[in-house]
Amino acid sequence: MELLRKDLETIFSTLGEIVDIFEIGSTINRAKWGFFSVDEYGSFYKVAYDLKTSKFPHIKLIGSGVIDFEYHFTAHTLFNFFDYRYDGISSLLYVDRRGAPENMQMGFTLLDKISLLTTMVWLSPKSAHELHITETNWPISGTAPYAPTSEYECVSEELYAAYMLRYHLLAFASQQVDSLSWHQLIASGYGLIDNREGLRKREAYEVYKYMVHTLKNAEFLRLDIKRGHHILQCLLENDELLQIHWSLQPKSIKNEDIFRPFSSSGAEIEDEFLEIGAEPIYIFIK
Repeated sequence: MELLRKDLETIFSTLGEIVDIFEIGSTINRAKWGFFSVDEYGSFYKVAYDLKTSKFPHIKLIGSGVIDFEYHFTAHTLFNFFDYRYDGISSLLYVDRRGAPENMQMGFTLLDKISLLTTMVWLSPKSAHELHITETNWPISGTAPYAPTSEYECVSEELYAAYMLRYHLLAFASQQVDSLSWHQLIASGYGLIDNREGLRKREAYEVYKYMVHTLKNAEFLRLDIKRGHHILQCLLENDELLQIHWSLQPKSIKNEDIFRPFSSSGAEIEDEFLEIGAEPIYIFIK
């Protein structure tokens, strides 16, 4: 623990003025990446917390970095007898093995999982009321051995872009997530850029870029879901109304005169009817 303390002190003193948040521990419920028990993680985090309180009170520490929908591990990190406190909770909330982000696992959709996790955070006396999803992705078909799962769970590059965007939109609609990280910029098996033969921007790169550009200052208004048709409404900084549509079952709607529709990558759509499906489309209301 003394070596850990020295290493953390070096990290905090070197990066403390330029880094907003330090995540202590990641994927702690997988022995190959994390710890053999939650108590072992608790002792690990306690070293960082004691160092923060004694020498670096201005920095923010988040934990516990539990991966997947295994909230019994998260509960252990939030309710225990360790003398520590988080400045927020981190989670690697993957749902890729269930297919689409709207699919259920044990009766829980992605929105349900976020709500349950947020409730745990708010009930815990050990954490500030912040939730940071530090990783999520879908593995891409045909990228073995770089994909983190088998080919069975992999999706096409088009579905990867659509699923990741929908995940972000649902997290935004929950109004309970303080930050969400698209994992990751460069990765052959799941990233925005494929680096197997040089650097090739995937379709998801433009999708992510357009989402950030369009929604960076947006105010969430409502999310309506009817027979799988999702309509997210938000107000942009110029007081323009924006609707984002996607549907679990393909359908079409008339392109009204008051609509200015764009694809998820930012290409304007001029068709008489708008095809609503897996790929979200942005409709600006004139």
